[in-house]
Amino acid sequence: MEITLKADTGNINGLLLAGGRSKRMGGKDKARINYHGKEQRFHMKEILTKYTMKAFMSCRPQQLKEFSDQADLLPDSFIDLGPFGALLSAFRQNPNCAWMTVAIDLPFVDDKTIMHLIQQRDPSKIATLYKSKDTGSPQPLLGIWEPRAYLRLLQSLAFGKNSLRDVLEDANIKLIEPLSDHTLSEVDTMDELDIAIKQLSQQNSI
Repeated sequence: MEITLKADTGNINGLLLAGGRSKRMGGKDKARINYHGKEQRFHMKEILTKYTMKAFMSCRPQQLKEFSDQADLLPDSFIDLGPFGALLSAFRQNPNCAWMTVAIDLPFVDDKTIMHLIQQRDPSKIATLYKSKDTGSPQPLLGIWEPRAYLRLLQSLAFGKNSLRDVLEDANIKLIEPLSDHTLSEVDTMDELDIAIKQLSQQNSI
């Protein structure tokens, strides 16, 4: 199948990645955790909506009924491939715009994080991504993926690779520094959840 991409570097759609199974959280749905006065799926979607043409929440097809109260769901059409499949599904839905990805388990991502990402964006690259302070490696679940990334994702899939980190190997990307030490802090376990809630409470009280 031949894919024609149009060069429109101003277009960005938002993609909130919420299709995980939360196994390490004992089945507690990360999308429903309340960090900021409402469930994270609503909080983060509102932020993305402010800075993108349109914001979607990705999910597994089985979650459509569960999230029936969520606007603009984008179910995976590439099944059982995690965030890789979610991003591919987004590009299949619209291959001519860039996609800003934000994982549901990054509760410290705020307006400043998103604005900084957009300001630092380089449309000539495959993607603009935040860099881990610990490892220096890109965080593929928080960044802007340009339309040119779609073909690279499809090529990677054809070679049996379905990890976003594999796609980024030797890729022409732009790495940017996070605004704080907490920006890329993930919440994957109940212990991490307790720590994050305390840190956010302290942060909000300042």
